[in-house]
This record gives sequence, C-alpha cells and structure tokens, in this order.
Amino acid sequence: MLDFKLVRIEATNHGLMPFKPFYADTELLTAWSGGRWVFYTDRDFPAAKVSEWMSWWEEGARLYEFITSQPQYLEFDSNFGERKVVSISPHEFWAIGNGQRVEISRAAFDSSLMDSCLDTKDKHGIVFYEFGRQAGYLYDFYEYAEYTDESWRRGFPIYMESLCRAVVARIDLSHTRWTNGVVERWEKSDLDYMDIFGSKEFEWDRHGFDLGILMGAFLVDLHENLGIQFMAKFIQELRQRPGASTSAIEAAYKVQDAAAAAAGCDLSEFFVTRWRWPAYRG
Repeated sequence: MLDFKLVRIEATNHGLMPFKPFYADTELLTAWSGGRWVFYTDRDFPAAKVSEWMSWWEEGARLYEFITSQPQYLEFDSNFGERKVVSISPHEFWAIGNGQRVEISRAAFDSSLMDSCLDTKDKHGIVFYEFGRQAGYLYDFYEYAEYTDESWRRGFPIYMESLCRAVVARIDLSHTRWTNGVVERWEKSDLDYMDIFGSKEFEWDRHGFDLGILMGAFLVDLHENLGIQFMAKFIQELRQRPGASTSAIEAAYKVQDAAAAAAGCDLSEFFVTRWRWPAYRG
C-alpha cells in the first residue's frame, strides 16, 4: 500500500464568521482554516483536534487525486478564497456535498453513531464519501441509461469512502459500512449484469440490490483483487474512452476493455465468472 502520510496541518481559529449553508440562511459560525481546508462549526473544538481532522481530510484528498489524476475541486469561500469547505450545518439530510463543499448535518454529527467515534478516523467517512462525488461526474461511459446516478455516480463515492477508510483509517476494505455482505449476496444470487444494469428505466432498487451500493461493492472488490496502482491506471484508461455508450452491453465492454488495458492481461475470470458481466473479447 502506498504511504499517504502527510505533514501535519495546523488549524487556525478565526472566531465567528458569516457562512451560508446550502439550505439555510447565513449565520455566524466558528471558522477554522488550515492548508486548503476551511471548517465551519457551531460548537467549540480543541485546536489539536481540528488540526488532526484536517490532516486526515488532506490524506483522503491526496489519495483521491492519485486515483483519479484530477485535482480536488475548490470552492470560492467569501472569507478565505479558493478552499475545500467542510461545515456542520442545519439541514435535514445526513450530509450533502457538491464536490467542492461537504456539509454534515447537526443531527448526524450529534447522533450516537457519530458520537461513538468522535475521535476516530472512521467518523470522517462522510467527508471521504463526498470526495468521490467529484469523480462521479467526470466520466460519461455510463450515460446510456438513467441508472447512471445510482450506479457509477453513487458507486464511485462509496468506493472512495471505503478506500480512504482503508488507507487513512487503516480499516480493512472488507469492513465498510456500505458494502458489507453485498458481494456475498451477489455470489449467492442467480442474477447477472443485465438483470441489474440492462434496463434504461430508473429504479432505486433492482432485484433487492441498490444500484449504487452494488457498483461500489464491485469497485471495492476490483481494488482488493488488483490493487491501488491498477485502479489509478484503470481510471485513466476509462477517461481515454469518452463518449456515452448506446447500450448497457457497450458500457460493460468499455469498462472491461479499460480494465484489461490497465492490468495488461485478460480479466474475464473476474468480470464474467465472478461478477457475471457479458463476455467481452477485445
């Protein structure tokens, strides 16, 4: 595994500053800055703790940049300029983000799940997940069907969260909150790729599988079998195959062709035998 350990970020407390959340009025929040990060919060934290968190976020951000060969999107913050923004905000969602900003809801931050791991890297899966949203909109090879949003565009953030947990938090990839048991259920089913991804009609759930979680589990499994260097090459190969696919079959072939090029060998055993994708002969 590559070592993404970085020089520690020292966070600076700037006191109360105005911040406009996505779905609420502007309010005064305590603003912290460090490196390319800004953190707005409605409560007090020790400087050492915020510095530690920003260091974890930076590790995850650089890992994302390695995998995708793309810089992190930054937001123009009215107080600090171009930065990556994280906030604890008043909204009803667990967390929301747009590839530039991550807003964790106050209800989520105060929940027993979050509180139980306040001082662990595992807590910051929400931020790690949001890194992947940026990549979810970079590639158009799944634009054939309406399932795009719930497969690749949601599956890649799930993969990135799992990977950040593994590298930054040192948590085994097989123990992630999204994909636990999904591969096992898939192996026990008699479904194949076309059963899940063949239809153009949008569905949140198909045959008992959430499309995004299944795609995330697939990417995690691909990573576990072939490694991080392969995944970086795989993403690069996908980006060299632009253009929306005209069918689910064509989309499957494009992914397999990119994977084979990245690996330098035939991967039909993984795609066709293990995941029951349509056989491709490049």
